Amino acid sequence: TAKIWDAATGALLSTLKGHTAGVLIAKFSADDKYILTGANDSTGKLWDAKSGNFIFSMKINERLNEIDFSPDQKQIIINNTKVWNKKDGTAAASYNGIFAISANGKTIAPDDKGNYVLWDSAKQNILFTLPEVRRYQEDKIESIRFSKDSKTIIETTKFGRSGAIDAVTG
Repeated sequence: TAKIWDAATGALLSTLKGHTAGVLIAKFSADDKYILTGANDSTGKLWDAKSGNFIFSMKINERLNEIDFSPDQKQIIINNTKVWNKKDGTAAASYNGIFAISANGKTIAPDDKGNYVLWDSAKQNILFTLPEVRRYQEDKIESIRFSKDSKTIIETTKFGRSGAIDAVTG
């Protein structure tokens, strides 16, 4: 269960009931109209923030560690490997590794060879393969993010290496 409180008065506004195990994560959408919750029951749920009404549930077959809205607020990202449509709760994509979506709609995702590529979703083509910052074969990418202006990509690895990549030229 998650609860929505009025920050100014401390009054309880809504109780979001529906998870069958403890809620780990709760996030507001950028426009404050929706709330995402993620729980130990391996589900993510979307709620109307004003009314507290349940909208839909997303079941995943793994531990839920992270849930968030995409920068354009049209999709929901779970564990940095799965994408769901916010409009109807249908699964949109699943990646074999972490990924990131920029504010301008570009996506970084692993290709079938394990390389990370910058993908233009609108044109349906690969723009470039990201250069590696990893030093050792077993040093896997742990985090990959776009800057707010979508011009820079930051990646960090398991062994603490990091790098900044120009998102326009690679």
